[in-house]
Amino acid sequence: MKIFQQLLISIILLLSSIRTIAQTPDNIKTTTKSFFAFEFNVLTNSTFAGRQARAAQPYLTPSITYNNKHGFYIAGSLSYQATRQVIDAYTLSIGDTLKLFQGFNINFSAEKSVYTSGSESVLASTGALLGTGLSYELEPFTFSAAGMLTILNDPIVQGTDKLIFFSLGYTYSLGHWSINPSIVNTIGTRKYVLINDRKNFEYQYPNRTYDLSSPTANRLQVLDYEVAFPITYTSSTNGKPWSFSFTPTWAIPINPTTFTYYYDYVAHNGTTIRSGPYYITPNPKDLWYFNITFTATL
Repeated sequence: MKIFQQLLISIILLLSSIRTIAQTPDNIKTTTKSFFAFEFNVLTNSTFAGRQARAAQPYLTPSITYNNKHGFYIAGSLSYQATRQVIDAYTLSIGDTLKLFQGFNINFSAEKSVYTSGSESVLASTGALLGTGLSYELEPFTFSAAGMLTILNDPIVQGTDKLIFFSLGYTYSLGHWSINPSIVNTIGTRKYVLINDRKNFEYQYPNRTYDLSSPTANRLQVLDYEVAFPITYTSSTNGKPWSFSFTPTWAIPINPTTFTYYYDYVAHNGTTIRSGPYYITPNPKDLWYFNITFTATL
């Protein structure tokens, strides 16, 4: 009954606009002219559906986007991991936005990221993302729902994760300033959590090899609720718009993943010994993180 109750809550939150990959990048709208845009993003912690890596992963990400006047876009970016001081990922994404009628849009997108071998990003096990979404604007509200398929790139845990997002946003504008509070709900599977926890175990005990499984990782469940409070200043220089935004986000993860694991280690006499099974259900903690974004039309 618990899952049905959670799904009922999610349906209620269908009055819900994700910061979805199935949406044209922030502050970029379909216009009568094609254009390029530059964006620089500072992220204090890379999270996904209320989960993070072993430790906070801050990123600096510059990107260039070409926006076609008909709604198509293509973007390229690189992500600099501030703690390790390395370029951690390269990303190429494409998408399209179709206006069905006044205020109602449908979006499609695909994204491919290449992570470095030592990446600790929560999404480092993801090879590609495919998404589609519906949004409806009834000023000052925006309602949306989206689906995402993540294709895993891991030698042990293979397949896909499926996620559904619901969001409700509200826009309040005052001159150059706008405030866009939103609430987001995520439902999905979480094989990526299984992969990250195996990496965490291997990091703590590098002389062991872990074999993890989970009865809940491939189960469709409510994963988290997120509350975001973007504050944006928009202006223009020589007729070209630019914006600066600050977005604090509070992520509330629920439904922890239950693991069964074994580990192999080499004894003093050189033989390999398997220990287990062990059972663990770690409770994910609430997360606070921030985005600072500068966007300019070129």
